[in-house]
Amino acid sequence: MGQEFDARIVVALSENFAKAVNDNGLQYTNAPELDALKSVLAEDNATLTNVIRDFEYYVQSSDAHGAAASPIIDWSRDATENDRAKAYYASKFVVTLGSGTKVMSLQLAESIKNKLKPLEGAGVIDMVRIDTMDPTKNPPIPQKYFKS
Repeated sequence: MGQEFDARIVVALSENFAKAVNDNGLQYTNAPELDALKSVLAEDNATLTNVIRDFEYYVQSSDAHGAAASPIIDWSRDATENDRAKAYYASKFVVTLGSGTKVMSLQLAESIKNKLKPLEGAGVIDMVRIDTMDPTKNPPIPQKYFKS
């Protein structure tokens, strides 16, 4: 049997709810339609964090700590500055556990995903998926970010 990699859960919210959650945070968005989502996440002391905000934090943190430019930093920076990327990631959120943990055991990720799955397609959640940390299943950094 192969190595089991940790994972994260990506949730795509419908456009209207994504905007409200991005503007206010899930816990402060008072739309009753979000109550079922909040309830499921509360079972695991979790919330949602926007993917583009994670990119922004990574870039800001790298800059603040004087990290040298690197392919991953440059790729992340481009995502935060590119209107097409910002639009794509605006509705994408990662399930974040109370401690700030976004990457968890595959078993826990599958458990939470299975609780969220019944909400998929019911108006708030467009899609729920698990992204494994297996490097063979993740997109490579585009070649243009590697300096010759």
